[in-house]
Amino acid sequence: MAHTNAAIGHGTTITWMNGLYANILDFDWSGISRAAVDSTHMGSGDVKTFLTGGTYDPGSLSATLQFNTDAVTDVHSNHAIDTLMASGAEAVTMDFGTAAYTVSAFITDTGISAGDEDVITQAVTLKFSGAVATAA
Repeated sequence: MAHTNAAIGHGTTITWMNGLYANILDFDWSGISRAAVDSTHMGSGDVKTFLTGGTYDPGSLSATLQFNTDAVTDVHSNHAIDTLMASGAEAVTMDFGTAAYTVSAFITDTGISAGDEDVITQAVTLKFSGAVATAA
């Protein structure tokens, strides 16, 4: 039987530098990407060649959060969302339990939804800016 070190997402958190936090139901980090610059020329023969792009895009994070209108420090409280939408990029720490990363981020999209007899949730998208660093 094969052994696995797969991590379980239970306990994943996002914390803003100002102390705001989020109860995450699910998330999707688009990942880090960088350009592959086509360097093919007439003498390349039958094979395309590429150069590594000099810059990379740290991506974005889409998450579904529990909406809480009472908690002052809860990122999905009415006051906190207003504050974060009006502010620029802030340091954010994403802790996946087995690894943690810090990156500058700002909210690009947000919305609230609910079903009958269900928890009110908030969808939020964070755009990362700058280097992604391993959190201490």
